Amino acid sequence: MLEEKIHVYPYRWVVFFVFAFILGFFLLGAGAPVGFQYCAEVTRPAPESISQGLLLFTGQVSGILFIVFMNLVGITPAMMIFIGLALINILLSLGLKKSKMILASRQIDVKQM
Repeated sequence: MLEEKIHVYPYRWVVFFVFAFILGFFLLGAGAPVGFQYCAEVTRPAPESISQGLLLFTGQVSGILFIVFMNLVGITPAMMIFIGLALINILLSLGLKKSKMILASRQIDVKQM
């Protein structure tokens, strides 16, 4: 039965891996350094290693809790909740303010012109 499904959709895995690569590249390759830098600037004067460590720790804990939750309620309801949380996260991220360091560096740049 499984072999029949594999032969019916032979390119489905290729599409999956292409989109997984694109998502992984932009989420971790491009988004993580920007997020870590923003976190370090906002939590200044705390050391950058502490802010990055806490950010990574909360990500790991939330991932573990989400997997446990997914095992309890099932994949479909958990994914619906995850999509809802992602949409809320996008809306909340629109309200992020620029850090004081970025604003100060822009004022210095304007004065130098």
